[in-house]
Amino acid sequence: MINHAVKSYLAGRARVTREPGKGNSERTYSTNELQRLYPEYYTKFSEGKLKFFGDTASDIIEKYLRSKKIPINDKRWFELARCVIVIGEDKVLKF
Repeated sequence: MINHAVKSYLAGRARVTREPGKGNSERTYSTNELQRLYPEYYTKFSEGKLKFFGDTASDIIEKYLRSKKIPINDKRWFELARCVIVIGEDKVLKF
């Protein structure tokens, strides 16, 4: 569950990450690169536009907690979300 949530987190993060020093108009990854890197999360719906589909990291955590009969407002949601972010950011730094 954690690995699946981390991959979803990284796919979403890649979409909004900006290249340092290039301003807000240029993303680190082009739409073609995002679709190549994360084909299970992005689909092209018009020229130069992508749509994110599938479950977000938050959705994955919530489904897991529900399967264990744990309320989604439980502190474990925050603990799992923190783990996903820490693992994801560690992978980004090693990339």
